[in-house]
Amino acid sequence: MKEKGEKIREGVLNAADRLFYVKGFSETSFADIADKAGVPKGNFYYYFQSKDELLEAVVDRRIEAISDRLKLWDRNSDPRKRIEMFLSSLSEDDSEQSSYGCPYGSLCLELAKTRRDLLERSVEMLNVLRKWLAFQLRACVATTNADALALHLLSRVQGIVLISAVYADPNFLRREIRQLRVWLDSLAPAEPNQIVRRRRKAIVS
Repeated sequence: MKEKGEKIREGVLNAADRLFYVKGFSETSFADIADKAGVPKGNFYYYFQSKDELLEAVVDRRIEAISDRLKLWDRNSDPRKRIEMFLSSLSEDDSEQSSYGCPYGSLCLELAKTRRDLLERSVEMLNVLRKWLAFQLRACVATTNADALALHLLSRVQGIVLISAVYADPNFLRREIRQLRVWLDSLAPAEPNQIVRRRRKAIVS
C-alpha cells in the first residue's frame, strides 16, 4: 500500500512539474494536475494539502535534478569543459525551451510578479547554477570577481532562452549558445599560481 501511495505521489509530482512549466503555476489548477496524473481530485489532498506545498516539492525535485546533472559534469577534470557541457545542455531541449522558456527562470519570473512569498525557495534553482558557474570560472579564468561573471553568464543564458521562446526560434538559441562559447574562449585563462591558491582556499573553506 505504501509503495502504491509513493507511486501515486510521484505521478502527481510529474504532472505538476510539467504543468507548472507549460501552463505556469498560477494557471494550473488542482483539477488540471489531478486529470493529468489520473488521480481523483478528492484523493489529491491526501498527498498535498495545498498548491503551495506542491510547488515546494516540485522545486526541491528540480534542485535535486540540477545537482545530479552538475555532479555528472564535475567528473570532467577541465572546468572550461564543464561550462561547455552546461552550454551544450541548453541545446538538448531547444524545442522545449523555445516553446516554454527555461523551467527555472520562467517559474522564478512568474513568482517574482505574482507570489514573492514563494520566490525565496524557488530562486535556489538558479542559485545552484550560479554558484556552480562561479566555482568553474574561478578555477579557469583570470578574474577578480567570479561571482559577478557567473551572474553575467547566467543572465545571458536566461535572456537567450526568453527571446528564443518569445519568437519560437530554436535556431536563435543555437546561434547564441555558439556565441557564448566564443565569449568563454575569449576569457583569459587563470595563471597556474592563481589556480593553486584558489584550490587551497576551496579546501580550507
